[in-house]
Amino acid sequence: MSDDLRATADARAATVISVPYIVGREATGMGAGPLALEQPAMQAVHVDEIRRLTLTAPVTSEVSACFDLNRQVAAEVRSAVDPAGLRSS
Repeated sequence: MSDDLRATADARAATVISVPYIVGREATGMGAGPLALEQPAMQAVHVDEIRRLTLTAPVTSEVSACFDLNRQVAAEVRSAVDPAGLRSS
């Protein structure tokens, strides 16, 4: 990476979207990975904010939990890319 690109990357704040779930189960198995990586991510890049997602409703099935989390990830990414909500859908 060139020095100019590195300086730009270092100056840009990042929002980390943490989704500590595997098939609807929080912080178990692979779902524990995002929690373990939050602090190292903060040290590796300039993290402005960590957004940890949680289920919005009681889980009725693994599928419903996955859809709930996927909707939230999509909304968080949309917000991170266009914080003012100026882009049309």
